[in-house]
Amino acid sequence: MKQKLFWLQAAALGVVLVSLAGMGVLIFSRHGLDNLVPLYIFAGLGIAGFAANAVLAVARVLWERNNRK
Repeated sequence: MKQKLFWLQAAALGVVLVSLAGMGVLIFSRHGLDNLVPLYIFAGLGIAGFAANAVLAVARVLWERNNRK
């Protein structure tokens, strides 16, 4: 279970990195901000990945703490 939580956490961080890269491409392209919907989608993915990483980190710490007892 510990390794499964680790890989889920890595996937959540991957979603955050992809969304940051997508937002960067949209912001720094010349015609990327004509429509803000893609920017909102990437921002939402980034926030969701960040929240998922936080929840998985807490679950991983609790899992390790319960297995030590």
